Amino acid sequence: MTVEEFLKTFVDLTKDDTTLAKRNIETVIDAKKHFIVGYNNNDKNLNLIVSRKNYQTFGRQEMMRALESANQSHQIQLMNADAGNKAQPVTTIHLAPTTLEISAD
Repeated sequence: MTVEEFLKTFVDLTKDDTTLAKRNIETVIDAKKHFIVGYNNNDKNLNLIVSRKNYQTFGRQEMMRALESANQSHQIQLMNADAGNKAQPVTTIHLAPTTLEISAD
């Protein structure tokens, strides 16, 4: 998924969500929840750095900053800090009852 595709989906999912301030953005890798602890850009990807060891909230504003800082044609991926920074491409983004979940396969 490119940053542009992700941004469009993210905005569509959150534009009418009056409870977004109460939702955490969480990620799912191999059916396990991870939490975004940061991000970085390189010449091909926007990497959302995730970990199971350090619960942090990552809200809509932080996500928008990350998305706007990246080249829109770059791929977006989850980089698992707990597994030697193994990167996996983002495949889905959806609203769950209490969170906005980003998944990678």
